[in-house]
Amino acid sequence: MEDFRRLLKTRFKKFRRNAEANERRGPSSASDAEDTDELPDDLTRSLKGFNLEVVRDALRYQARPGDVFVATYPKTGTTWTQYIVWMLLNLDKGLPSFKDIMTRLVVFLELAGRKAVEELAEPRIIKHHLPFSLAPYHPQARNVVIVRNPFDCLVSFYHHSAADPHMGMQPGATFDEFFEEFLAGRVPFGSYFDNVLSWYARRNDPNVFFFYYETLKERPASVVLEIAEFLDPAIAERLRHNEATLRFIVDKTSFKSLKDSAEGASGGSGESVTNGRPSREEDIFENLAKKFFRKGEVGDFKGHLRPEQQRRLRQVCEERLKGTDMLRVWKKWLE
Repeated sequence: MEDFRRLLKTRFKKFRRNAEANERRGPSSASDAEDTDELPDDLTRSLKGFNLEVVRDALRYQARPGDVFVATYPKTGTTWTQYIVWMLLNLDKGLPSFKDIMTRLVVFLELAGRKAVEELAEPRIIKHHLPFSLAPYHPQARNVVIVRNPFDCLVSFYHHSAADPHMGMQPGATFDEFFEEFLAGRVPFGSYFDNVLSWYARRNDPNVFFFYYETLKERPASVVLEIAEFLDPAIAERLRHNEATLRFIVDKTSFKSLKDSAEGASGGSGESVTNGRPSREEDIFENLAKKFFRKGEVGDFKGHLRPEQQRRLRQVCEERLKGTDMLRVWKKWLE
């Protein structure tokens, strides 16, 4: 993992300098008057493995018309969604490599910082794990928001954090310990419930497309078409008249296809192959891919959470998600 950190440091070093004063292009967040020199305490505590200067710089990004944000809580379908969004905006291109989708074509705002986003070609695709109150915002930017039931999210988040020192988990931390931290909101990027509720409250905004991981798993073609309609009705119309293209996108962005592609050929553009053999950089990204694509199943939590843990998490869900549609949507998978 240290090699991967060095790789990202090299790739993004020009973005990690303190950005110079930038001309204001519109509101940068839901509360753009706030001073972002000081990060919220809970965000600072939760991002132990991140360069906080880069995070601070990221929160200064001025969202622009045409920007497309993939706004998620960790392990709720982020990488899956960014592949779908990129392919919809690039219908005439094939599936990009895992390395390219993670470092060149879509920018992780909190990791790369403001400058990395500003240097993206339009339309910019930017992913982040921020609640609405901290997210860059412009009324003419689009926000694609996927949420996943907290039971499966918790399990996936644990496995990812245990395999990735960048997430700041204490070495040897057990699942039971992570469970307690998750319930208390003391995991990277803070409280699951605070995050998803902040976006749920904006679900009817014209520039927010709010959908469920479980629904995407159940009927991928219709959800992909809905995302296309949200991004650009002309794209959706093209897909309706060319079912083969829609099917191609659905097939190529299935969990199994992405997992196989990422683990088997994660090289992409750049000098990643030498004399026909994978370079160390390619090895790094192949190992990283294994952390991002584990199972992707709905209901996997049943093999990890003890009955008492399920009861406690369900109680928290009923308290925090009361009055929302989320528990109703997830009911058949959580029973």
